[in-house]
Amino acid sequence: KEEFRIVVEHSKEEQLIQKAKSVLATIESEEKKGKVNAEARAHQSRAIDLSRNKKFPEAVRELEAAIRIDPDNPYFHYNLGIVYANMDQFDQSFFELKKAIELKPDHLPSHFRLGLFYRVAHLFSFARQEFEKIIKLAKGDEPELAEAKKQLKELSGDMQSEQVALGHSAVGQVFFS
Repeated sequence: KEEFRIVVEHSKEEQLIQKAKSVLATIESEEKKGKVNAEARAHQSRAIDLSRNKKFPEAVRELEAAIRIDPDNPYFHYNLGIVYANMDQFDQSFFELKKAIELKPDHLPSHFRLGLFYRVAHLFSFARQEFEKIIKLAKGDEPELAEAKKQLKELSGDMQSEQVALGHSAVGQVFFS
């Protein structure tokens, strides 16, 4: 870093000075980013500890602070989604999981949690899509892969049960309407 400052201060070659300034700006930006990320990660770490102790509102505040510092970090959004789910705030949880996937489309834990939400909400085709994405994106040894396969198998049974129930409902409407 110091060498680039010397070039900027003492060189007479304009092209070299411009290149050195550019490199210096990049170095300073990366240093600042590292400091900012360390602060954001500290908030995340506190949030995880608070969450383990079931202090969810405090965990939300810490994760929101992390996101203010680094809004494009998918892991912060994922963790916030999990905390919201633990607080039964499913709308916010859903939003944060979708944001995590938007930022990191191959984030398997977000796809898995989203698939579970869809399944519980009886939105089986959406659940299937999320679990199938995991199978497509997985590299082979992720825990979400085995769980996604298991969920797909169970989901097939859920969908068949729902179709039978809908069939009975339709028959009831025909005969008793």
